[in-house]
Amino acid sequence: AEELQSCSSSSYGPVRFDEVLNHLDVSGETCAMTVLPCTQRAVDRLPNRIKKQILYTFGIVCSHNVTDLMGDFFAKKHGISGDEKFKINYRDKFNIPNANEYNTCFQISGGREIRTPRLNNGYTHAWRNYWFAQECCLYCPDFYVADADMSCKDAWGKLSADPLGISLCIVRNDVI
Repeated sequence: AEELQSCSSSSYGPVRFDEVLNHLDVSGETCAMTVLPCTQRAVDRLPNRIKKQILYTFGIVCSHNVTDLMGDFFAKKHGISGDEKFKINYRDKFNIPNANEYNTCFQISGGREIRTPRLNNGYTHAWRNYWFAQECCLYCPDFYVADADMSCKDAWGKLSADPLGISLCIVRNDVI
Protein backbone atom coordinates (compact mmCIF):
# COMPACT_ATOMS: atom_id res chain seq x y z
CA ALA A 1 0.00 0.00 0.00
CA GLU A 2 2.82 2.43 0.84
CA GLU A 3 4.53 1.81 -2.50
CA LEU A 4 1.28 2.45 -4.39
CA GLN A 5 0.60 5.62 -2.41
CA SER A 6 4.12 6.92 -3.01
CA CYS A 7 3.72 6.75 -6.79
CA SER A 8 0.06 7.74 -7.07
CA SER A 9 -1.28 10.99 -8.52
CA SER A 10 -0.51 12.77 -11.75
CA SER A 11 2.94 13.68 -12.92
CA TYR A 12 3.17 16.37 -15.56
CA GLY A 13 6.43 16.11 -17.37
CA PRO A 14 8.05 14.81 -20.52
CA VAL A 15 8.49 11.09 -21.11
CA ARG A 16 11.22 9.90 -23.46
CA PHE A 17 9.23 7.32 -25.39
CA ASP A 18 12.12 6.89 -27.80
CA GLU A 19 14.22 5.53 -24.91
CA VAL A 20 11.43 3.25 -23.68
CA LEU A 21 10.73 1.87 -27.15
CA ASN A 22 14.42 1.43 -27.92
CA HIS A 23 14.81 -0.53 -24.68
CA LEU A 24 11.89 -2.79 -25.63
CA ASP A 25 13.30 -3.32 -29.10
CA VAL A 26 16.79 -4.20 -27.83
CA SER A 27 15.80 -6.22 -24.75
CA GLY A 28 12.87 -8.19 -26.15
CA GLU A 29 11.03 -7.61 -22.86
CA THR A 30 7.26 -7.17 -22.69
CA CYS A 31 5.28 -4.56 -20.81
CA ALA A 32 1.96 -2.91 -20.15
CA MET A 33 1.88 0.78 -20.96
CA THR A 34 -0.11 3.65 -19.50
CA VAL A 35 -1.12 5.92 -22.36
CA LEU A 36 -2.91 9.12 -23.21
CA PRO A 37 -5.02 9.18 -26.39
CA CYS A 38 -2.15 10.63 -28.45
CA THR A 39 0.24 7.99 -27.12
CA GLN A 40 -2.21 5.19 -27.96
CA ARG A 41 -2.40 6.43 -31.55
CA ALA A 42 1.40 6.34 -31.71
CA VAL A 43 1.55 2.81 -30.21
CA ASP A 44 -0.96 1.63 -32.82
CA ARG A 45 1.44 2.79 -35.55
CA LEU A 46 4.59 1.14 -34.19
CA PRO A 47 6.34 -1.60 -36.15
CA ASN A 48 4.86 -5.00 -35.25
CA ARG A 49 8.15 -6.24 -33.75
CA ILE A 50 7.83 -3.57 -31.02
CA LYS A 51 4.03 -3.42 -30.80
CA LYS A 52 3.81 -7.14 -29.94
CA GLN A 53 5.92 -6.45 -26.84
CA ILE A 54 3.30 -4.06 -25.43
CA LEU A 55 0.82 -6.58 -24.07
CA TYR A 56 -1.75 -4.12 -22.75
CA THR A 57 -2.41 -0.41 -22.88
CA PHE A 58 -4.17 1.36 -20.03
CA GLY A 59 -5.59 4.69 -21.15
CA ILE A 60 -6.08 7.81 -19.09
CA VAL A 61 -9.04 9.82 -20.33
CA CYS A 62 -7.66 13.23 -21.25
CA SER A 63 -9.21 16.55 -22.20
CA HIS A 64 -5.82 18.15 -22.96
CA ASN A 65 -2.34 18.64 -21.59
CA VAL A 66 -0.43 21.85 -20.95
CA THR A 67 3.10 23.03 -21.47
CA ASP A 68 5.49 23.69 -18.59
CA LEU A 69 4.72 27.39 -19.00
CA MET A 70 1.55 26.85 -16.96
CA GLY A 71 3.64 25.77 -13.97
CA ASP A 72 5.95 28.75 -14.40
CA PHE A 73 2.95 31.10 -14.67
CA PHE A 74 1.36 29.81 -11.45
CA ALA A 75 4.69 29.79 -9.63
CA LYS A 76 5.14 33.48 -10.44
CA LYS A 77 1.51 34.14 -9.45
CA HIS A 78 2.27 32.49 -6.08
CA GLY A 79 5.34 34.70 -5.53
CA ILE A 80 8.01 32.15 -6.40
CA SER A 81 11.00 33.83 -8.01
CA GLY A 82 12.37 32.65 -11.33
CA ASP A 83 15.57 31.29 -9.79
CA GLU A 84 13.87 29.13 -7.12
CA LYS A 85 13.49 25.40 -7.81
CA PHE A 86 10.07 23.97 -7.04
CA LYS A 87 7.82 20.95 -7.43
CA ILE A 88 4.10 21.37 -8.13
CA ASN A 89 1.30 19.08 -7.03
CA TYR A 90 -1.84 20.21 -8.85
CA ARG A 91 -3.94 17.64 -6.96
CA ASP A 92 -2.88 18.11 -3.35
CA LYS A 93 -5.56 16.81 -0.96
CA PHE A 94 -4.23 18.20 2.36
CA ASN A 95 -7.30 19.10 4.49
CA ILE A 96 -9.65 18.48 1.55
CA PRO A 97 -12.60 16.28 2.60
CA ASN A 98 -14.19 15.60 -0.81
CA ALA A 99 -13.33 14.25 -4.22
CA ASN A 100 -14.06 17.43 -6.23
CA GLU A 101 -11.59 19.85 -4.68
CA TYR A 102 -7.80 20.06 -4.67
CA ASN A 103 -5.05 22.42 -3.66
CA THR A 104 -2.23 23.60 -5.83
CA CYS A 105 0.85 22.92 -3.70
CA PHE A 106 4.33 24.21 -4.44
CA GLN A 107 7.22 22.57 -2.62
CA ILE A 108 10.16 24.95 -2.85
CA SER A 109 13.74 23.86 -2.27
CA GLY A 110 14.60 24.52 1.37
CA GLY A 111 11.34 23.01 2.64
CA ARG A 112 8.95 25.94 2.13
CA GLU A 113 5.44 25.07 0.88
CA ILE A 114 2.75 27.24 -0.65
CA ARG A 115 -0.70 25.66 -0.81
CA THR A 116 -3.81 27.32 -2.27
CA PRO A 117 -7.26 25.93 -3.20
CA ARG A 118 -7.35 25.47 -6.95
CA LEU A 119 -10.97 26.66 -7.17
CA ASN A 120 -9.81 30.04 -5.79
CA ASN A 121 -6.33 30.49 -7.27
CA GLY A 122 -7.18 30.69 -10.97
CA TYR A 123 -6.04 27.18 -11.88
CA THR A 124 -9.51 25.84 -12.72
CA HIS A 125 -10.29 28.86 -14.89
CA ALA A 126 -6.97 28.54 -16.72
CA TRP A 127 -7.42 24.78 -17.26
CA ARG A 128 -11.01 24.99 -18.48
CA ASN A 129 -10.11 27.78 -20.88
CA TYR A 130 -7.14 25.86 -22.34
CA TRP A 131 -4.47 28.33 -21.22
CA PHE A 132 -1.06 26.90 -22.13
CA ALA A 133 -2.65 23.90 -23.87
CA GLN A 134 -0.46 22.10 -26.36
CA GLU A 135 -1.66 22.94 -29.85
CA CYS A 136 -2.01 19.27 -30.83
CA CYS A 137 -4.55 18.83 -28.01
CA LEU A 138 -6.88 21.32 -29.65
CA TYR A 139 -7.36 18.84 -32.52
CA CYS A 140 -7.56 15.59 -30.54
CA PRO A 141 -10.39 13.36 -31.77
CA ASP A 142 -10.28 10.89 -28.87
CA PHE A 143 -10.58 11.91 -25.20
CA TYR A 144 -11.49 8.35 -24.11
CA VAL A 145 -8.52 6.41 -25.53
CA ALA A 146 -10.93 4.29 -27.58
CA ASP A 147 -8.29 1.77 -28.72
CA ALA A 148 -6.76 1.08 -25.30
CA ASP A 149 -7.43 -2.22 -23.55
CA MET A 150 -8.84 -0.22 -20.65
CA SER A 151 -9.53 3.48 -20.08
CA CYS A 152 -9.92 5.18 -16.69
CA LYS A 153 -10.99 8.60 -15.47
CA ASP A 154 -11.99 10.42 -12.34
CA ALA A 155 -15.73 10.68 -11.81
CA TRP A 156 -16.94 14.25 -11.45
CA GLY A 157 -20.32 15.79 -10.70
CA LYS A 158 -22.95 13.43 -9.28
CA LEU A 159 -20.50 10.54 -9.08
CA SER A 160 -18.02 12.47 -6.93
CA ALA A 161 -19.99 12.44 -3.66
CA ASP A 162 -17.68 9.80 -2.12
CA PRO A 163 -14.83 11.69 -0.39
CA LEU A 164 -12.39 9.00 -1.52
CA GLY A 165 -13.47 9.52 -5.12
CA ILE A 166 -14.74 7.10 -7.72
CA SER A 167 -12.97 6.06 -10.89
CA LEU A 168 -14.77 5.06 -14.04
CA CYS A 169 -13.20 2.25 -16.06
CA ILE A 170 -14.03 1.16 -19.59
CA VAL A 171 -12.66 -2.33 -20.18
CA ARG A 172 -12.36 -3.49 -23.79
CA ASN A 173 -10.20 -6.58 -23.32
CA ASP A 174 -11.79 -9.80 -22.00
CA VAL A 175 -8.50 -10.87 -20.37
CA ILE A 176 -8.51 -7.74 -18.21
